[in-house]
Amino acid sequence: MKEEFKEVSIRGRVGFAILCFESFIEIQDSSNLQEWKYLLKKLWEFTKLKFVDDWLDLVSAVMPLSVLEDPFDPEEVITIDEYSFLKKLYARSDPKILELIEFIFKLATVELYSEIKNYSPRTLDLLNDIIGVCKSANVKIPDVSLFKKFSITDSSGWGFPFDRSDVFK
Repeated sequence: MKEEFKEVSIRGRVGFAILCFESFIEIQDSSNLQEWKYLLKKLWEFTKLKFVDDWLDLVSAVMPLSVLEDPFDPEEVITIDEYSFLKKLYARSDPKILELIEFIFKLATVELYSEIKNYSPRTLDLLNDIIGVCKSANVKIPDVSLFKKFSITDSSGWGFPFDRSDVFK
């Protein structure tokens, strides 16, 4: 599967991973689909922001490990209500859902302050991990060809910003 993603930008890879996550929760946690929209909106911000490092600040406070293991910090970018909502959602979630969220975060940030070389093998490995989690749960993964238009040759490997609807155009 790695070969299929070599020419896809980091933004495109993250978009693919988020669609994998969407498919996973549709199958494994469909009764809570509406509740996941809050997190999905935050995750999709990665593909839209001009400066991807801005996403780190937006999302690190809503990651499962941050919410489940750390007390609420009023200095964070989320409110106490958002924190409480996520804490309850994560506490009752399948561990594989939480694992996918953490994989997406790593995928988006592993190269954040690095020069992207050799097609970013670290992000390709993380994509394989995400695909593996989905396949182990019999969750269909998205069509890779939808992401070929987001090229690794654009914007130093990060690709140009896009939103979810651009994937299907």
